[in-house]
Amino acid sequence: MKKIADYITLIVVVISVITLSGCGQKKTATSIRVMAASSMTQVFTAAKKQFEEKYPEIEVELNFAGSQKLAQQIRQGIYADVFASANQKYMNILVGQNLAKSPVIIAKNRLTAVINRELTGVGELKDLAKPGVKISIADEAVPAGRYTLAVLGKIRESQDFPADFKEKFLKNIISKELNVKSVVAKIELGEVDAGIVYATDITNENSDKIRPVQIDEKFNVTAEYPVAVLQNSAKKQIAQKFVEFLSGESGQKILKEYGFVLPND
Repeated sequence: MKKIADYITLIVVVISVITLSGCGQKKTATSIRVMAASSMTQVFTAAKKQFEEKYPEIEVELNFAGSQKLAQQIRQGIYADVFASANQKYMNILVGQNLAKSPVIIAKNRLTAVINRELTGVGELKDLAKPGVKISIADEAVPAGRYTLAVLGKIRESQDFPADFKEKFLKNIISKELNVKSVVAKIELGEVDAGIVYATDITNENSDKIRPVQIDEKFNVTAEYPVAVLQNSAKKQIAQKFVEFLSGESGQKILKEYGFVLPND
């Protein structure tokens, strides 16, 4: 009887070990790669967290850079499942080449001037044309750079600014960056005095180092953010879930919390 009891005990122990071992194994998640404009770094990081909580079987890999760089990489064959652009131009290029399909506008944004808080003598947009003010903007190949030039064009045509404001502003530019995050970083570090970025680039984390100087509505531009599943994605249904999450109630709430304007607002 003792031997039988010992065998039963051994069997129970073995079963327990196997069960515990199985419980300790993490189920392998399916991953999707999302390539997004650098101005969406914070909000997409937050969206990734909530999306993965809702769909624990899916992992989201985020890659951020300027929209033009991401679009170029996709055209060159770098694999991705979802593309989110900071303007329509680069999304339209991919759609035209049958690399993306049925983009959805998930948010809008506006530009703002940003000043290093240690800088004195600059209280309004006109002051950025003062001699000696060091400015950084996004390169014109980047959506934010194109928007900046559009704003300067509107200002030049108005009677509200000195006739030579645009020329003096451009003369003060000492660097052009390939994404807005680099512009913000230069201002935070004091490498430049000011720059033009998206309103959403001012966050709780950097508001003690930089301050906004608003651009009047009549001079400003609206940036639209289209997102789409890429045609070479091997996981289109899963990728579409992420797009639907961003355009749905939960995703739109996150975008609004991070300062983006919703498509219908």
